Amino acid sequence: MPGIVFIDAPTSPRERIGKLSKIIDLSRDRPHIGILTLAAVARERGWRTQVIDPYPFQWSDEEIRRQVLEFRPDVIGISSHTLGIVNGNRLAGVLKDVLPQVPILVGGPHVTSLPDQTLMEFPNYDIGVMGEAEEILLDLLELLPQQPSEEQLKGVEGISFRGKSGIVVNPRRQYRLDLDSIPMPAWDLLPQFPFLYSPSLGSGAGTRPTGSLFTTRGCPWRCKFCDRGVFGDNLRKFSARKVMDQILHLYHEYDIRELMFGDDTLLVDKQRMMELSEMLIDAKLDLRWECMARVIDADLELYHAIKKAGCFEVSYGIESADDRISKLIFKPINQKTINRAIQITKEAGIRARGYFIFGLPGETEETLAVTSKFILTSGLDDVAIFSCTPYPGSALYQIASSYGTFEKAWNRMNNVETVFVPYGLTAERIESLRLKVMRKFYFNPRFVWAWSRRLVRENGWKELLGRGGLYARFFKNTLAEFVSGLGRAA
Repeated sequence: MPGIVFIDAPTSPRERIGKLSKIIDLSRDRPHIGILTLAAVARERGWRTQVIDPYPFQWSDEEIRRQVLEFRPDVIGISSHTLGIVNGNRLAGVLKDVLPQVPILVGGPHVTSLPDQTLMEFPNYDIGVMGEAEEILLDLLELLPQQPSEEQLKGVEGISFRGKSGIVVNPRRQYRLDLDSIPMPAWDLLPQFPFLYSPSLGSGAGTRPTGSLFTTRGCPWRCKFCDRGVFGDNLRKFSARKVMDQILHLYHEYDIRELMFGDDTLLVDKQRMMELSEMLIDAKLDLRWECMARVIDADLELYHAIKKAGCFEVSYGIESADDRISKLIFKPINQKTINRAIQITKEAGIRARGYFIFGLPGETEETLAVTSKFILTSGLDDVAIFSCTPYPGSALYQIASSYGTFEKAWNRMNNVETVFVPYGLTAERIESLRLKVMRKFYFNPRFVWAWSRRLVRENGWKELLGRGGLYARFFKNTLAEFVSGLGRAA
């Protein structure tokens, strides 16, 4: 029986969160749903399947090589965002040394956006998979064991490969409309799932076994900083019944008691969410969950329903509190809609988290001041502030040089290190202000008191006993960084 191994490109905490890795212990809060779904697809087709997720274990290339050799695959698939594309190529080289005849596929956002450049820049990848990969994978599984010809590969929509006269980029494949026919992710292929996957300290979540789900694909918005290359512009949804089946599977088979929905657009379809909420309420599960949403989708009736169904926090991509910047990045929101969403969320008894980006195109000291003041006075329960990153595939990637300086350092593109600097600002200014505002927010006595109360009220003493050491380290190291910053300023 032929075999295929799926590997998430290895990265380190330092690569993922930069200098913040000195302050916090970073646990991976969700497994890679994409490769787990592909593994389920390959297994249904009769292939032996293996999934390697190096991050929770921080496995070295040599340890990954050992596992792959033991499995003896006929095909290797590496999934990579831009951040991991260099490391993935390095790992592919290690694997080629010991399995030279095994084709190595690379998929994910980076190769989707730069299909020819990726193969030219990184010689250890053999075939690039662009966009939604389930049906492309099935075509490749039919061909690859027989060492297909160039003409055969040219017949597979959605791939790029090395032809006799250079890189060949085939036409893109149409997106799949019926998501319910896709099998559940193969969670059983993850060692120690779900116990190595836990929420971040900032979420206020506990030690309960944690799972994650994506219930939609595609996004109709046109935000300039976002890459929609993998799933496209057309919003497609799993049915409420299909989502509930996956929740029940995670709940009963893996004792999942905390769930994170990774969709940016979970609440767009109010009717579907009302239906799912009714199912969750009727099931009477000991389950709580969090999600992301657009501010324009905040609806009091819906929020009362999802609160009753177990939702404890909704996160919003606010990015900037300056309406001019929002308009410039094609984000159809303003301070009025943002404030309304926060008000509705809190009125429903749900925590509100805001995601912000410093250093967006057109950013100035004045617009940064507007956003900074809003973060500290908005009434949000949690915040996260990132640096602007022009990812390949985003509109900003194409026009970044018109608005500032852009360093295309793939292994620094993590939303934390500053690779794009608007004209009139500096990377040092953006990073120092981001940390300053975060410190002011999280060291505010009102926040510390509210956070402590909710920690005990929502998670009890198990949380304090189970993760107390991590909290102590977080506050100790953050305070040390704060004092160090004061010294540098002096």
